[in-house]
Amino acid sequence: MKIKVEEVPNEAILYFHVDKKISPELVVDADSVESIKEEWGIMDEGKQPSETLIALATALFTIPGVTSLGFDKYEIVVEKAEVFEWEDIEPKVVEIIKAQFLKEGEAVKEMPRTICTEADRAINEQQINRMNNSDIGYIGRGGME
Repeated sequence: MKIKVEEVPNEAILYFHVDKKISPELVVDADSVESIKEEWGIMDEGKQPSETLIALATALFTIPGVTSLGFDKYEIVVEKAEVFEWEDIEPKVVEIIKAQFLKEGEAVKEMPRTICTEADRAINEQQINRMNNSDIGYIGRGGME
């Protein structure tokens, strides 16, 4: 299993990229497990998110300082309250991800931390928008695969 942490210009947010499928759909800016269920129901015609996603969100919301979560296929976005430090939160997030997805006997490879600038994010968004508006199935994301 691989886990990669990405810093973004907003110091209150970290992205945790994993090589395990988390969610088939994007669930953004949820401030509680209930809001994840509500948002999911709107996106997916009343269906509920998987038990795995709910268990992951429930565990992550127990970490002091976590204020909101976002999920994508292979990505977890964690936002913290301003008075908390990532050095206290990040290891707990990684441990919860490991507990949720790690198979018995499997090793975890923590990838080097990356820093994504505002310009990098803008380029990625443009590529995603082009992909969403065309028949192309894949456009590289600045080395992120």
